[in-house]
Amino acid sequence: MTTTEVSTVDVENIEDEVVEKEHFLTKNGEIPLWDHPELTKRIGPPFNYKPVINIPGALHLVRNGILDKQDITILKVIADAICSTDDQLKRVLELANISRSYYSKQLKMFRTLGLADRWVVRIDEDDEVKPSAPITLGTGGYLLLSQLYGATFLVKPESFHMSDISFMLRFIALNEFRVVFAERKVLRSWKWQPRLYKNSKYEKPQAVAEVITANGNITFLLERAQQQHDFISHLQKKLESWKVGFEKHGEIRVDGIPQQTTVVVIHASTLSIAHHIHNTLMLDTFPFPIWVAVEEEQENFNTSFFVPQGEKLNRIRLDIF
Repeated sequence: MTTTEVSTVDVENIEDEVVEKEHFLTKNGEIPLWDHPELTKRIGPPFNYKPVINIPGALHLVRNGILDKQDITILKVIADAICSTDDQLKRVLELANISRSYYSKQLKMFRTLGLADRWVVRIDEDDEVKPSAPITLGTGGYLLLSQLYGATFLVKPESFHMSDISFMLRFIALNEFRVVFAERKVLRSWKWQPRLYKNSKYEKPQAVAEVITANGNITFLLERAQQQHDFISHLQKKLESWKVGFEKHGEIRVDGIPQQTTVVVIHASTLSIAHHIHNTLMLDTFPFPIWVAVEEEQENFNTSFFVPQGEKLNRIRLDIF
């Protein structure tokens, strides 16, 4: 398993003002599911719900053998991801030799005990489109892992109830990078919202991936442009903060990661959003390299990246891993 670290996740920092705005469509003229303004979330009620609600009850599950080491591993993976889809978790757990069928069976028990939550996301309750369900740590799982490992790396379950759906969707989008890098055995480390320059005055990236390549390791600072929010202001604030740090130090420094080639990657659901971001922010004028990764192009992950140059976004092919 790769190393994953989580700084204290600031819900207010992730939550931008919800705005009424135009929708950026896919090449097929559709609004992407994960960016749809009518998308809603709710907990999928488990059968025979008997949640663990206190620390003694959580520890009882381990001491009495109800949970074994594999189960703790699954819960830890759910916690590390913060919020990921059922499919993403299955893919990551397969790398740890935990089968999809075993995970699915145990997830039912976790939900019954309140160790994990399975969310239902729909545009309409009668909609036939049923995306892979988001999974987050439940109250019982939070209590258990906080006793076993400490709570500093954990996101409280109520964060997902208190925030709108975009809080959840940003983690899902960036977790796809984490899963793909892990599947290709190039993910050295992953951090959620790490500090830069050992100074909290600089804006934190949502995620940082340290990736192994044949030409040396690369650090990717990852940000998601979420249509439900004012993503232009969100990105501009972060890029300008990092520009100040870069001009002062001559590089971008991520706490806990060795200094090496660093690239900012903005993740956008559609090519139309990517062009809008570049045309508005002029990405090629910043002193550090910025790439745009486009979700609708990710059928081929290696060719889903674009480099801004002048008024254009030029597709590149990643042959680094």
